This record gives sequence, C-alpha cells and structure tokens, in this order.
Amino acid sequence: MIRLHGGRTAHIEIVEEEFREMQLQIEWERENLSTNIMDLVNTRPNLHRTICGCLVQAMCQWTGVNVGAYFGPTIYASLGFEGQTTLMINGLSGAWGVVTTFIFIVSQQCARKLANADISDFHRRQARSKEASYYRSYPYGHLSGLAIRNR
Repeated sequence: MIRLHGGRTAHIEIVEEEFREMQLQIEWERENLSTNIMDLVNTRPNLHRTICGCLVQAMCQWTGVNVGAYFGPTIYASLGFEGQTTLMINGLSGAWGVVTTFIFIVSQQCARKLANADISDFHRRQARSKEASYYRSYPYGHLSGLAIRNR
C-alpha cells in the first residue's frame, strides 16, 4: 500500500488509516453479509437476476465474439503480421469494441429520451413559435436588437 501512495514520499498515517478502514469494512461484511451460494437463487428476484446474468453470458459466447479475442493473434500471424503487431491489432480491436458499445448505449439512451419527450413540451414550443411570429426584428443598425409588434 505504501507503493500505491507514492513509495518513499507516502504519508504513513494515511496508509495506516486506509488499512484500518479496510479491516473495519472486512469485519462489517463478515458480520452483515451472507456468502451462501444459495442466496443467488433463494428468492424470485435473485433467481431472475442470476438467470439473466447467465443467459447474457451464454448468448455472448454463442455469438462467437470471443473467437476473435482468443484466436486473433493466430489469425493475424497467418495473415503475415509478426511479433507484437498481432497483439496490438487484437488490443485495438477489443478497445474499438468497447468504444462502439459505449456509443451505442449513449445513442440508445438519447433516442429513448427523444421518444419519451413530453407531448406538452411540443405544444408549449409550438405556442411560443406562434407568439414569436407576431414580433419581428427591426432591420436598422442601433434598433436591430429590439422586437417590434407587427400591426
């Protein structure tokens, strides 16, 4: 822990306090949390969560996504790449998968927010645009910022 806090420049008091906090947390978890494997399935919500988690993992395996991760360096080597280049290509491919997944999740959340937009918001904006159509900007220099009512 001293190395994590800067090695020779670490403040020993801070390291010792963090270690005490870790010990207290471990003791609290031993007293208050269960480590029984049956907790995964003993209630209906936990059973549902466990089944969903297992099915997601199984479906990911069935998509073949791990073939590229496991055999990528071998595949790239057979294509003529050598040494660390195969590992770099495989690492970039994995990182690109994480980036595109993040972009997909963000885009889905944005689309959901747009789809669930309150219809009254649309009507409120429509009323404001009608109200704004009654006004026009005055076209002359020093008065260009003023709004004048159309007659």
